[in-house]
Amino acid sequence: MSKPESLEDRRRRIDDLDRRLMEILLERATLVRAIAREKRATGIDLIDPDREDEIMDHLHSLGAGQLPEPELDQVIDALRELMQMVAEEPEH
Repeated sequence: MSKPESLEDRRRRIDDLDRRLMEILLERATLVRAIAREKRATGIDLIDPDREDEIMDHLHSLGAGQLPEPELDQVIDALRELMQMVAEEPEH
């Protein structure tokens, strides 16, 4: 029989998840920047509201029923706003 996970073990797992979340956000931002460059080069609007809604609806469906919905909506909206800011960054 295995020993129950300790508080410290759980905290280490959360720290690892936090690190992985940040890595994923940074990877997403890199892709958003690449897409923004391509859109600028071809004259396409940076923000596609239909695509944004599709992405956010999909994210919401993944977490629905698992997390409190108003707070989940806040996280999803914050992600949308963050990535829009990334897309709108001036090119270096």
